[in-house]
Amino acid sequence: MFNRQTTTTWTSDRVARLKSMWAQGASATVIGDELGLTRCAVLGKVNRLHLTRPETGDRPRPKAMRKTYRRRASVRRRPDYQAAVPASPPPRRPPKKEEPTKSELRRLFEAAWCNTAAINGVKQ
Repeated sequence: MFNRQTTTTWTSDRVARLKSMWAQGASATVIGDELGLTRCAVLGKVNRLHLTRPETGDRPRPKAMRKTYRRRASVRRRPDYQAAVPASPPPRRPPKKEEPTKSELRRLFEAAWCNTAAINGVKQ
């Protein structure tokens, strides 16, 4: 590897070399090695300059950049398995209890008071 600078100034000479090498189809790594820069610095400058590669239809795409699609193995279910397991109904929830009214609460508390008083021997 070549010695790369940590800080860089993009001079007009470097920009001209970048543009010519990019147009010829050189990779960012090769350009970076030539200019003493990192690949990311080269790609950043290419992005800021809005450089595009010339379209050539005869150039095949490299294998590393080809997107490969693998078909997902489909899960096959046995037809008899579906028939063997009966569909169960959803679980039932108990009905909600309604809140007691004031008169019902009063009656409950009075009964509780009377029972407590009878146990403790207190007269009403």
